[in-house]
Parts: sequence; structure tokens; C-alpha cells
Amino acid sequence: MIEVLRMIQEGEKLLKKLKKESSKEGFTLTSEIEMLEKKVQTAKEGELKKYKEDIIDLIEKEIASRYYYQIGKIKMGLRNDKEIKEAISLFGDLDKYNKLLANTK
Repeated sequence: MIEVLRMIQEGEKLLKKLKKESSKEGFTLTSEIEMLEKKVQTAKEGELKKYKEDIIDLIEKEIASRYYYQIGKIKMGLRNDKEIKEAISLFGDLDKYNKLLANTK
């Protein structure tokens, strides 16, 4: 996820550089570059929406670790952990829990 966002950010930098260099060299590529910038922006928005939950989780962990140090980061991580949520729901459903235990023997 972070790698994709870095690649998009690098693409934005390259487009700015292309825009600057092309105008410096006398080329008129502004409409093409603007079209590419819009595509990059759309891709960035899509990636942010796609990874919204993961990004929020990372930000919450970072904030918790800065204010409450390592224990805060761990607590925040456990609160948002999908496996922990599944385990808690499993304890609430005894039939499913017993069925799962029966399959492991």
C-alpha cells in the first residue's frame, strides 16, 4: 500500500519536472501533462479509498505510540485487529466454537 502511494507521489514529481522542462525547451505539452496529472490524481484518490482502513489504523497506532508509547500502540493495534475481532465473535457463538474445536481433533 505505502509503496503504491510512493510510486504515485514519484509520478507527480516527474510530471512537474516534465512540465517545467518542456516549457523551458519550448514545447507546448500542457494539455497532455494536465491530462496525465488528472489521471494520477484519480489513481491517488482510488488508492486512498482502497486503503482507507489500513491508513487510519497506521495513523491511530502512530498517534497512540507517541502519546502512550509502546503499550498504546499495542492496545490500538489489538482494537483494530481483524483476527482479534473474529476470535471475540467466535467466543460469542458457542456452536461455531465447538464445531471448530471438533474439527481439530
